[in-house]
Amino acid sequence: MFMGLITDFRLAFVKRREDLDLKVRQLRRELGDVQQEYDRLMVELTSLDTVKEEKHLIKHQWL
Repeated sequence: MFMGLITDFRLAFVKRREDLDLKVRQLRRELGDVQQEYDRLMVELTSLDTVKEEKHLIKHQWL
């Protein structure tokens, strides 16, 4: 009986560890996706700032 409890506990532990390892892999993948999106948005923002500065310069050239 006692050995059965230990075996059940060990199986539950192994299953829990596998579940947590899977969750870690999923979160790392999501983090990578979010980092790529952040990088893309920062490039876009930088491009927009450049256009804004160019428009500002062009506007003042005509004054």
